[in-house]
Amino acid sequence: MRKILFNLQLWQPRPQRHNLQETYSNTDATHPLPDTQPAEPRDRRDNSDKKPGLDRPSKPETCINAAFNTTEFQTRPEMHARKRKPSDRRLKVATLNVATLRNKLEELIELMKVHKFTKTTHGLCEDHDGSSQRPIMGLCETRMKGNGRSIVHDDFVLLHSGTDTTRHGVAFLVTPEIGDKISDVQYVNERMMGMSVKVGNSYIDLVQVYAPQQGRPLDEKEAFYEELQDLADKMPHRQNLMIIGDLNGHVGNDRQGCETVIGGFGIGGRNEEGEKIIDFCIRNQLAVMNTFFMHQETHK
Repeated sequence: MRKILFNLQLWQPRPQRHNLQETYSNTDATHPLPDTQPAEPRDRRDNSDKKPGLDRPSKPETCINAAFNTTEFQTRPEMHARKRKPSDRRLKVATLNVATLRNKLEELIELMKVHKFTKTTHGLCEDHDGSSQRPIMGLCETRMKGNGRSIVHDDFVLLHSGTDTTRHGVAFLVTPEIGDKISDVQYVNERMMGMSVKVGNSYIDLVQVYAPQQGRPLDEKEAFYEELQDLADKMPHRQNLMIIGDLNGHVGNDRQGCETVIGGFGIGGRNEEGEKIIDFCIRNQLAVMNTFFMHQETHK
């Protein structure tokens, strides 16, 4: 089962929505409140004898500014405008087990185009200069020899890591735009590699892995996680670390004792390989991100 591990420091829960009149202050000139004065009746009565201070104010009194930063809460049109604002910090990342990369590169590139990995959607993933977003696809079981970087179909960039045999193998397939923004590449072995990519004004470290399958010797699995820990420690921007690939383990849906690691959408039970995944996440403050959202039935 493919897993994506993501640094917890990058994931923050969204603020809960509150009543508009509770979160806005009449002292905020940049976000004026709508006029809440009730409509004046046709046969308005004389309220001159009414006691002072009982009239309903046209705007609420001082709100809960101390608890909420009013600049963080915006009206619905302003929220939509903020979502449509172009950003160069958005990045789509995919991972796939290809079984072999021979005669499949053009098919994979077309797959990325069909799923709009290289196109903007409603402007949400468009850069400030109007160029397309910059995706990355991690590949497992490429069965390619050696390490290297090459230009393939449509100027896409392929970075692969392997040995002198066609056993296992991992790789990154990236667009030409992101190929120019790769600052560092770590070729480890046929089961893992890493690279750093500049996104906006910051960097993201990505590690592509292919873990030993169930039934492999225990010492091989332990050696894999030791090497993965060494690679994670070597990455230059590990505060923005993302590990993708096929970890060959099931973490299940039991969240007891690991609520920050496992989300509410885990599936099935947990096996021994899943325990190793959770232990690695706890040590490195990572989370199994594909347990934090609901999956389609065909992807379960």
